Amino acid sequence: MRHRQHRPDLLLIDDVEDDQSVRSKEGRDKTYDWLVREVLPIGDENTKIMIVGNLLHRDSLIMRIQKDIKQGRRKGIFRSYPIIDDNKKISWPAKFPTTKEIEELKLKIGDEKAWKQEYVLKIVYDESRVIHPDWIHYYDKIHEFEDNFRYNAIGVDPAISESTYADSTGIVTAKVYGNRENLKIYILPNPINKKMNFPKAVETIKDLYKVISQDGITKIFVESVAMQGAIAQILDHEDIPAEEVKIKGDKRARLSILANKIKNGQILFPKHGAKDLIDQMIDLGTYGNISTIFIF
Repeated sequence: MRHRQHRPDLLLIDDVEDDQSVRSKEGRDKTYDWLVREVLPIGDENTKIMIVGNLLHRDSLIMRIQKDIKQGRRKGIFRSYPIIDDNKKISWPAKFPTTKEIEELKLKIGDEKAWKQEYVLKIVYDESRVIHPDWIHYYDKIHEFEDNFRYNAIGVDPAISESTYADSTGIVTAKVYGNRENLKIYILPNPINKKMNFPKAVETIKDLYKVISQDGITKIFVESVAMQGAIAQILDHEDIPAEEVKIKGDKRARLSILANKIKNGQILFPKHGAKDLIDQMIDLGTYGNISTIFIF
């Protein structure tokens, strides 16, 4: 976009996301890529850029830009102007001089979710959400006595197809310590979540086992549905300890069983390398399905 040799002095990007576009990671990636590849290059080196919108998701466009700025990947200033903040400070006192006027406006809006998103600028999580973001416990290093170590675990949720519309095969690794009330499960970085055919899935699991088993006893747990159970049989035939796990209920029900362990800090996640897994868990029930589940 230019007029002769001139490019825009100002780019104003307003409300380019909605509830539908943030429902999936693919949708959020598409919006972010559109911004950085097609929109931002329109400007010149002195072009001012303003991005305005609401916080529809913890991984929305504005939240990604804020993270880029905070981590030094992008120059910019992030500002948030809720109509009233947590300290009861009103951002537009000329129109709303007291909290009475704020409350009247809230009653006029009449919808709690719309009020929080549009006026208070809060990310609203659906009540059907199984895992809440503030339940997640993180670790930098594993601080456990070796005597408490039980085994390394590889959990496999197979989806044996490379079709565009097929689910992805999920593989999560962890270190398991203690028992019962002393149980601690440390999810390891970089879980696998990708489409793969049967031979590729088997080879990937075998490669993981070779690496992880060097650090102690290692067990493989494979969800068993139809021919997917054959993975455990093939591995066991090659003297790789693998166990079929008969699944009960849908993924939402199975994740619900783990909810208290996550909330209580018995299942911990690395600070880096598990973002997609955590996003999938948090979004289950509100923004689609989860492709990676741990079953150990």
